[in-house]
Parts: sequence; structure tokens; C-alpha cells
Amino acid sequence: MLVAALTVGCQLVEAKSEADKQTLAWRYEIDPVGVGVQGTYQIKVWSYSKDPVVATEQSKKNAVHGIIFKGFLPSSDGRIPGQKPLDPEVNAEQAHEDYFKQFFDDGGKYMQFVSLTNAGAIAPGDHLKVGKEYKIGLIVSVNVDALRKQLETDGIIKKLGGELGNSKKPTIMVVPSDRWCNQHGYMMAFSNQGQTVKVPDYKAALQNDPNLLQVISKINEMMAERGFPLKNLETELKSLESEAAEDNMTQSGSGSEIAESPVDALKKVAKADIIMQIDWTLNQMGSDASVNFNFQGLDSYTDKQVAGASGTGQGSFSAPVPVLLQEAVLSYMDQFNSQLQNHFDDMAANGREIKLKIKKWDSFADNLETEVGSDELSTLIEDWVRENTVSGKFNTVDATENMMRMEQVMIPLFDPKRPDRAIDARYWARGLQKYLKTIKTTNAPDGIDCKLMMKGLGEVQIILGEK
Repeated sequence: MLVAALTVGCQLVEAKSEADKQTLAWRYEIDPVGVGVQGTYQIKVWSYSKDPVVATEQSKKNAVHGIIFKGFLPSSDGRIPGQKPLDPEVNAEQAHEDYFKQFFDDGGKYMQFVSLTNAGAIAPGDHLKVGKEYKIGLIVSVNVDALRKQLETDGIIKKLGGELGNSKKPTIMVVPSDRWCNQHGYMMAFSNQGQTVKVPDYKAALQNDPNLLQVISKINEMMAERGFPLKNLETELKSLESEAAEDNMTQSGSGSEIAESPVDALKKVAKADIIMQIDWTLNQMGSDASVNFNFQGLDSYTDKQVAGASGTGQGSFSAPVPVLLQEAVLSYMDQFNSQLQNHFDDMAANGREIKLKIKKWDSFADNLETEVGSDELSTLIEDWVRENTVSGKFNTVDATENMMRMEQVMIPLFDPKRPDRAIDARYWARGLQKYLKTIKTTNAPDGIDCKLMMKGLGEVQIILGEK
């Protein structure tokens, strides 16, 4: 009996040793199965071994290794999106060889983030004989959020949404989408130069919808965990109300008007770089509920979409809507944040896009074709813009003697003369305002006064002639 026991023990040791060799070669395949709570992923891991029992344990290492270094493709039905590896750097494992050798040792740190589902049971179709070995399929749960945080803490990977070199750290404000507000009756009207325009009424939505505030809080929490600073919608609305002296309309002596919507006014107060619009629909089938969701990341300066994600979450019999939404978006969040990061990187390299419009008051005797030395006033303005944009990038789309309109004006994120000072559109345009004051004409011997106006964060109007 002792001899038999020793024989079996030796066989297990040999099988374990062989499995360790297979693990070091990282021979495995993974497929997405589902998304659990609190940032966990369920994946099926196909591991190779001559012993099915050993393959079961090795599958845990393979699962964590795959999440860190390989990622996985979307599910065949498209319900679960593909995921990029947590550490996408080439040769990342070799660069931190000592760390990962200890990390994946038997009983190593990897064990904190992985568990077998269904008590490690192997389904009949997941036990395959391939040549002299077995290919074993097991469903494993990996806490990806906790794993990411550990790797960030240990200095192995960078934080999502971290600092962009010397660039201003971007901020995000989460709001319900226009479609969601319209569908639920949370819209308000304002007058825009004689026309009635409808915009979302965020205040009414927050006060009347029991789920909205909790949904926004959940999304804020998820974004904050990934390093993105946030502006809270409810707080910013209160700040806007406290600045009630700000009027949406400014009227000139000639009677012309410049209108600004309540949403544009909110953007000016919040000064968030990205407006993250959320939209969801609750699917109720008996006692089972799930959510369809859509995210849009909009550049608050241009209203252009820079990131997006949409999908359907798994059903639940008891979870409230905010939790359903959180669970539904977890598997999409990293992909969404990656798109935001790409946009931020592009801004750091190529500047932030704004619009600039130059007009004149009727009382101003000069115009944009007025000769100033050897150039027209419009030419001097274009020269200043060229010298004060990133790589001189801008596009004059329209110009007359009384008006100029420029788009795709790429302003730097920081003042080149004061690298510690972030630049927004108003700050940048004040430079042009000061420059115009240095230009003297027969009708403006002391320099050209002008009024600077903002529409939202990204549209500047300078009106020549008086403040």
C-alpha cells in the first residue's frame, strides 16, 4: 500500500511539473462568457495538460495571464465586447520578469483575483482528448478591476486617465442624453434670436426621476476609479443658479442679439472637457429585467463625439436600475476610456479645437478691410491667429468687410510663456483682444476696443468697436 501511495504521489508530482512547463509556455485559449458584479469577468479558459486535475488548477494562472497580456476577442453574438490586455506593452512580461515570476508562483498574488465557477466542474463537451494530452475548458471568474489596481499600485501599468504629460488633466461631466430627456419629458424651451429652441432640463430630470441621480453617481464612481476627475451635474446646476446675474442675451446699441442656451451656460460654469451622455432603456420580462445602454463622450468645446459604447446587460430578478446599468457597462468601460485617452493624447499633441467669429458694431467706423500700414485689418487678425495656434492651424471659412468666421482653430492647452497656466478659449481670445487694442487707425487712434463674448466653452465672438 505504501509503495502504491508513493507511486501515485510521484505521478502527481510529475504531472504537476509537466503542467508547470505548459504554463510557463502559456499554452491556452480564452473566450468571454459574461460580466459579473464589481468589475469581474467570466471567461472560459482552455488549458492543455496530460492530467485533467492539474489542468483545472493551471487554468487559474492562464486566466489571469490572459487578462494581463493577451485580452480577448468579442463573443460570437457580439453581446460581450472584446477587451484589450491590461498591459499592452510589447515584451511587458520580460521587462518585469522577476515580478511576474513571483506573481504566478504557486499560491502567488494572482490567486487573489481569480476563482473557479461551478465548483470547478467540467462540462461534458469541455473535456477533449488531443493527441497524448487533454484540452480542458473551465469557466473562471477574474476580478479585473482589483487586478488592474494591484498592477497600478505595484508600478507595472499606468493608470487609466492619468496625467497627459504636461497637459491639463481632463475633466468629465455625466449627463442624461438629449434623447433620454426628450423621451421622459424633461425638456425646456428658450428663445434664440426669435426662434424657440428646446434643450434638456437637467434640473427637472434630477428632481423627478428616482433613478437618474443614482445612475450618475454609479457612473461617476466608475470613472473616478479609473482616474478621471469629475464635475457633478447637480452641483454645477446649483453653481449656475447662484450666478443668476449672468444674462443669456447681450444686446448691442444697434439691437442685434447673441443668444446662449441654458446648456451652453452650464458648460461655461462647469468647464468640463468631456460631456459624457448616458441613455438607457429598461427591458422588463416578468420579474426579469435588463438594460440597453448607450454612452457618448462629447468634446464640450465642439460637441463632436470622441468616444462611444453601447450594448445590453444581463438580466436580473432583483438588482435596481443603477446596478443593472453598472454591471452592463463594466465590460465596455475600458474600451470607452481608451477612446477618451486617445482624444486627450491628440489634444496634447495638436491642440484643442474652437471656433472664432469676428464682427463689428454698427457704430465702428472702420471695418475688416480697413488698411493698417500695408495690410488689411483682417490680414493682421489672421496673422495673429496663425502665430498663436498649434502649428498655425485654423480655417477661415467666411470673410466679408464686416465679418470673419474661423473654424478648426487649434489652441494650445497651456500658455507657451507660462507653462503652469492652462488655456481655455476665453483666455486665448483675450490675447487677441489685447492685440487689437495695439492697432491704431484714423478712426481708432487709441487702438481698437472690442467686446469678447463666449457661447459655451468653444465658440468665441469678438465684436469690434466698443466693449
